[in-house]
Amino acid sequence: MSNTLFEQLYENSKRLLKPSTDRLLPTIERGLSQLTIETEKITERVASRPTEADIHHAHRFLAYLGVDSQKATQTVSALDTSKTFELENPNDTDIESYIRNEQAKIIERLRKEYAVEIQPHVEDESKVQSEKRTENERTLLLSWKEKVVLPETALMTQKEKETMKNLLWHYTTLVNRFNKAMEEKKETLSIARDFSTLSPPSKKSSIEEKDAWDLILAYTEEEEGQKKKEDHQQQEKRTKYSEDSKEAISIRQRLTHCSKAWLEKQFRDHVNTMLLKNVGTLKAGGNPSMEHRLKVYIDLMINENSRWALENIETLAWARVYLLLRCGKPRIALRYATEQQAQFSAEPRFLHYFTQYIDSPDGRLSVTTREDILMDYHRFEFGSAPADPYKCLIYKIMGRCALRNQKIPAVIFSLEDYLWLQLTLVQEVSEDYELGRKVETYTLKDFVDELNKVNPTHFEANGGSWKYFVVLLCSLQFEKAIVCLYSHQETQIVAVHMAIALAYHGLLRLPSAPLQEDGSFLHQNRLNLAHLIFDYVHTYTPQKVADLVGYYDVLSMFAHKPAYRNIAKTLQQQLV
Repeated sequence: MSNTLFEQLYENSKRLLKPSTDRLLPTIERGLSQLTIETEKITERVASRPTEADIHHAHRFLAYLGVDSQKATQTVSALDTSKTFELENPNDTDIESYIRNEQAKIIERLRKEYAVEIQPHVEDESKVQSEKRTENERTLLLSWKEKVVLPETALMTQKEKETMKNLLWHYTTLVNRFNKAMEEKKETLSIARDFSTLSPPSKKSSIEEKDAWDLILAYTEEEEGQKKKEDHQQQEKRTKYSEDSKEAISIRQRLTHCSKAWLEKQFRDHVNTMLLKNVGTLKAGGNPSMEHRLKVYIDLMINENSRWALENIETLAWARVYLLLRCGKPRIALRYATEQQAQFSAEPRFLHYFTQYIDSPDGRLSVTTREDILMDYHRFEFGSAPADPYKCLIYKIMGRCALRNQKIPAVIFSLEDYLWLQLTLVQEVSEDYELGRKVETYTLKDFVDELNKVNPTHFEANGGSWKYFVVLLCSLQFEKAIVCLYSHQETQIVAVHMAIALAYHGLLRLPSAPLQEDGSFLHQNRLNLAHLIFDYVHTYTPQKVADLVGYYDVLSMFAHKPAYRNIAKTLQQQLV
């Protein structure tokens, strides 16, 4: 380092601030010339090669510390550092193959570790859980068996016993045929229709049972038609819908419409039956139109049934419009109202309202139109003069008025009329908003809540167990309907087979773990079909369970659910 550079550094250092008086390090008291001389001496010592004496001192020092300096020297001398900093181009640049090989090695290592360290513990725990689950299932099934109530056959005549025995044999044959068809994976099975053809054990209940089977067939045929429109993936999703999903709402809308259509067909059959029964006295002529048949029917009912001879009837035209709606003929009702417009002159806007109502696919009107109808309805109900009851009912239907008022209109003469009216008023989707105004809603759940407030004995007193069963079916309470029907000994046999038919078509909600639930057949609106079948088999064939294990095999239709895959085998092994 030159003296010039030191001199420059020295001059520059004078411009710096003076060092603080509290510095810990002492100030070097050296002049520039003295620093130069000492630096040159240090340089000479460093640059000079070590002497032999220096090397001997170094070896002794290393030996004293336990270092083999000779071996270290040989090792360092053997190192080739000529290419240490040279770039090397690798020959193999297939990184993906390298990663795959490393991944395979890691997987193999993990597999071996799992087989040695983890798998034995998992298998032991699985075995313990399986044994515990088996014991729990055995205990549960024993509790189920203790609840079995054998049928009282002591009071049955020999003929009734033979009839019941024959019926059981026919049902068993159909169930075995059904299981065979499922094994062969046939796409469409007519299990509901096959069951419905069997004769009921009692002629007294044959009509009511036939009506119930007709309603079930309407539901199952509707579901079969819908499945044909869906692919396999859509059908799988249908079982996973939540209660408030759009898909669930769509299903309820379809089935509600199906209930309403069945009630309309039933009423048309009733009208035809009454006309045929009185064909000799009515002299109705040969006009087959629905308007003419209803005109004759109204005359007949007014003459023979005092309940139809109502006061305040403005014109029978209102009654005919209502009955056409009740028969499921809205277009004919609109045509009749248009042709007989003069009959409705007291309500000049009626035809305008009625046209909008009929032309709407789901009977939905604008909020403004609905409010206008509601004003007219209030005028009829609370006016100074009583209004025509049929006119009030038509306006109630069009505008969906007084939905929460459970007062039954005077012209609702039967339970079927009441069910039809409520299903007509029900709308699952409520999106009637206009300028921030929200209209009153009435869903299927609201109807069911009102229906369940009524004691079941009220329905059964007027029509037996079948009447209440149909009420529950029409309100889509399939699970509750089956349990109520099974609670009566005389209908237990048919109840189980109706449950199988509904379950096959996906109309029953079932528990995810049927062998983990005890108590009643119905839990949280889910029917434990396994428990029901178990009870049925042990009730009606206590000595011949082995002959009817096919009923357990029915549960294999739900094999896509983990809890149902081996349930038939479990039931058979435990208590058969």
